[in-house]
Amino acid sequence: MTEAERILNKGIINEEFLLPEEKLGFFVTGKRKRLFAVLLDMLVEFDSVCRKNGLKYFLCGGSLLGAIRHNGFIPWDDDIDVEMPREDYEKLLLLSEEFKAPYCLENPHLDPYYAYSYSRLVNDNTTAIVKPFAFQPIHHGIWISIFPVDRWMEGDMENFHKLDRLNYENSTYMRLTNPWLDEKNQERIKNWSGRDPVDAYDEIQRIATQYNATNSAFMRRIVVTAIGFLQLYYTEDFAASIPHPYEDYEFQIPVGWDRMLRIKYGDYMQLPPLAKRGNWHSTTIFDPDIPYADFLEEYKKDCNRVFESQL
Repeated sequence: MTEAERILNKGIINEEFLLPEEKLGFFVTGKRKRLFAVLLDMLVEFDSVCRKNGLKYFLCGGSLLGAIRHNGFIPWDDDIDVEMPREDYEKLLLLSEEFKAPYCLENPHLDPYYAYSYSRLVNDNTTAIVKPFAFQPIHHGIWISIFPVDRWMEGDMENFHKLDRLNYENSTYMRLTNPWLDEKNQERIKNWSGRDPVDAYDEIQRIATQYNATNSAFMRRIVVTAIGFLQLYYTEDFAASIPHPYEDYEFQIPVGWDRMLRIKYGDYMQLPPLAKRGNWHSTTIFDPDIPYADFLEEYKKDCNRVFESQL
């Protein structure tokens, strides 16, 4: 049984949800619909755990945009992002056992091989492989990204760049196990410092949280594994969460959603050109139908065959 079939039987979606269709000039394939089903199921699970434990969260980024502009998934999106106030985020990390198989909460303190700077909720019966990290022994299923939000001081670019360097370090660490990196990435790992990734993660969190005891008017999703987001948001816009329709459910969004979307996207109701409607994670292989353990077995064989053909 595929995950989409399990989720259908569970009653999270109906059969119509899985049908391919054209939306806003973009053809949403059956495979993408099954990806959406997996993501929606995880979001329902995440929301349930947060409600049970009194934790606040918000849809953010493209997921917040999808909620407002589409009442659900952006047709050409491929993931879900949520933010949590730092206090709620830290409490969530103590609740990893509430997520039962096939769900798994990932964080460096739960899995030292996982060196992302934020946490993820993963479905182990699916595949979402970031190619440079394909050989790292972590959970490679379809995920929801879970970011803490912290107060930040406007103009503090010194610490912003420190975080970028530490994020780069840990991103490099997760490439070390990949024997088939291109020349640029091979050069990158040669220059890796050798620093313990959990130690680097702890420093990232320390820097990110240094202003939380202040009355700074700004907050930022500063903890990421790629280049940090430059946008500053207003602390008051995170003061409360409100429910908003998303597919056939309601999930939480920040009370200041309009200003936040305008800061990030400008005229957020304006659709992008057709040429820019596509897979946002171009280095990620998605397969909602196959467990990543099975997929990786064949993927690694294919890598070996490509290498041998070049000898």
